[in-house]
Amino acid sequence: MLEVNSLTSMLFMVSFLLHIIALSAIYMLFKELQKLKSTTYIEEIDELMTTYLEELREENARLEDRIVKSEQIKAVQKALKNDQKHSEDDNNEKEELENQNVNSSDKQSSVFAEMLSNEEKRHELEQEPFDLQIESGDAIEDSYTASLQSRILLLAEQGFSQNEIAKKLDCGETEVNLVIKMHKRNGKG
Repeated sequence: MLEVNSLTSMLFMVSFLLHIIALSAIYMLFKELQKLKSTTYIEEIDELMTTYLEELREENARLEDRIVKSEQIKAVQKALKNDQKHSEDDNNEKEELENQNVNSSDKQSSVFAEMLSNEEKRHELEQEPFDLQIESGDAIEDSYTASLQSRILLLAEQGFSQNEIAKKLDCGETEVNLVIKMHKRNGKG
């Protein structure tokens, strides 16, 4: 009987050890699974951020092109305005000369020198780069618009698909997807 008791207690010990080993193995597998899930989550966010940044770069390049074109158009308009003003001034001076019939050579030489000086100034102005500045007479109006993020979330609440939202707001689908996912993950959705 003593032999049976010792055999039983030994079996209980072995069973207990096997249970401990099994539980520790299950715990270690659980931890590994959590690590895998978190790295997958991090990789997903990294991929979303990368595509979002690429779209931002493309949008910034388009914006820079628009700004440069706008500045060039304004510079050309300003140059044309200055040319018209200078040509009007030159025409007025020529008319004055023709109407006056100046007899003295001193008067003629001073007027001629003044015309040359005006012509030189105009030539210098044409050669200088144009600085675009807001003139004091220009009115600046403030306007307030909702942020892109709030407009995306509003359209999503109204039931629009991510593709439709991207088209309506002229932004990338990835950006829309990112805003909606982040909103949901923050518990606000």
